[in-house]
Amino acid sequence: MVVLGGGCLLALRALDFYKVDLVHRIVVRSVVQKASPEFPVDRIESSFDLAREGLASDQEEEEYVEQLLRLSQRLEKVQSLTTCQIEQILNEL
Repeated sequence: MVVLGGGCLLALRALDFYKVDLVHRIVVRSVVQKASPEFPVDRIESSFDLAREGLASDQEEEEYVEQLLRLSQRLEKVQSLTTCQIEQILNEL
């Protein structure tokens, strides 16, 4: 039973990682797609990546996912993002 419990714990941890990864990738892709053409894609991607790399605990990961989900809801309402809007998003990370 102990081995099974440990296996379940590892599986849950893997699911948490994939949840963060999936939400992260979807939101980054959405921002890139809605960005004004002159805004550097690599800046968007690197800003999100730095925010994710700075997560030190499970609680911070959960808060980051919640932040991304809120951002995703905001992004659903717009067709495109101005440079100023993208700067604001990146500063909120």
